[in-house]
Amino acid sequence: VGDAIKTKKIEGTIEAIEGILVTIKTKEGKIVIPIEDLVQNKVELK
Repeated sequence: VGDAIKTKKIEGTIEAIEGILVTIKTKEGKIVIPIEDLVQNKVELK
């Protein structure tokens, strides 16, 4: 939580991890994605 990340499609800051979901704050707003999406893609810590 609090880490800035970047993937192919998403760039933002992790706000919450709840169960199997991650909330990420981006420039456009907040998104909620399954943790599995992060595990299956290359994630760069900023």
